[in-house]
Amino acid sequence: FLLFNFFINHRDFWEYNYYLIRNTNPSKFYLCPWDFDSSFGQMGGSFRIPNENPESEIKRNLIYNRLIDNEDFMLDCKNRWIYLREELWTEDFILNMLEEFYKEIEYLYEIEKDMWDPEVVKSKWNNKFDDSINHLYQYVPARLDFCDTYFIES
Repeated sequence: FLLFNFFINHRDFWEYNYYLIRNTNPSKFYLCPWDFDSSFGQMGGSFRIPNENPESEIKRNLIYNRLIDNEDFMLDCKNRWIYLREELWTEDFILNMLEEFYKEIEYLYEIEKDMWDPEVVKSKWNNKFDDSINHLYQYVPARLDFCDTYFIES
């Protein structure tokens, strides 16, 4: 869970924008994140750099503050990151998955855009959708490289 949110740099997750859910049978708690508008290197119409280290934001969350300073936990994260990168989270796998998602929802963009105030959308977002998609395809490989270095050296 930490690895995924670290990789996508889900900035809103560490302090808020998640629900704590309790399942009574079996008795477990889950964190359910939401509001992903500040992730994958984007927030609204602005872009972030892929080598941004969210550690200071993560440490605002008291649970993760303790975990990220725990050597055993970080070793487990390192090992899990290496496993995921070798077995599943390859650059091709992630970019292909994003391409599939994009093809499924591309037509919805026009519908969504028309639902909001057209003047606001036109002034803030005109031609930015393609820029956002292009940034995403550049961001993911660079973010994977950053995370590789971060977790392997931790």
